[in-house]
Amino acid sequence: MAREAVYPLIEHSCIVKLSDEEVEPLLDTTDAEEAARMLLERGASLVFVTFGERGAFYASQEFEGSVPAFEVETVDPMGVGDAFLAACLVCLSKTP
Repeated sequence: MAREAVYPLIEHSCIVKLSDEEVEPLLDTTDAEEAARMLLERGASLVFVTFGERGAFYASQEFEGSVPAFEVETVDPMGVGDAFLAACLVCLSKTP
């Protein structure tokens, strides 16, 4: 059911952010690079896959890479993915 709802949206999305827990149910893979390729093929321009305390993977048609997580004491993980994406969007908005 989630796939039917999400797939059409991917084709209209420039940026897609998924957590590692969302990748397998939606894309039948646990590999972030494979998931990113699948999303890029469906029309996304930039893909982020977050791994909580293990950092994040990012990819576009031109580049890919990963970044470590910040070392902080987690009080409540609610909204962390939203904050991650918000920070990415702020950085992207400042890129010439």
